[in-house]
Amino acid sequence: MATDTTTQSTMPSKTGNTNGTRAASERQVVDMMTHLSGSEQRQILSQMETVDLRAGEILAEQGAHGREFYLLVDGTVEIHRDDTVIATFNEGDFFGEISALTNARRTATVVATEDITVEVMNRRQLATVLDLWPELAAQVQTAAQDRLASTS
Repeated sequence: MATDTTTQSTMPSKTGNTNGTRAASERQVVDMMTHLSGSEQRQILSQMETVDLRAGEILAEQGAHGREFYLLVDGTVEIHRDDTVIATFNEGDFFGEISALTNARRTATVVATEDITVEVMNRRQLATVLDLWPELAAQVQTAAQDRLASTS
């Protein structure tokens, strides 16, 4: 499947309401970070930007430089490597950690399969969050290592 790079963007643009999605975002963060207090979860959310995207939009393109970490709040995305779908991510999943942590090029293309909402943070914000919460850092770093191992 060929991707349309004209819709690609390093940082997705806002296309919708951010107030209604903040409550959903808080629920997803609670699911992802059950070991953190509500206050800690709100602190993490304060580092993130809520972004709504339409079906078919590309969030990340394989081989491109990336600086963003994404938490999928609502919807589904497909992960493509070399034009082959290798995974589907749903609400509560995260991606973009490899480039955000290592400054490496994107290892896969991520495409919204339906309208989605994501929470996004840049490399600096992610580093701050991971420095403050070592348990979360371990979770994100383990995912990055596992995903990198699958690219070899």
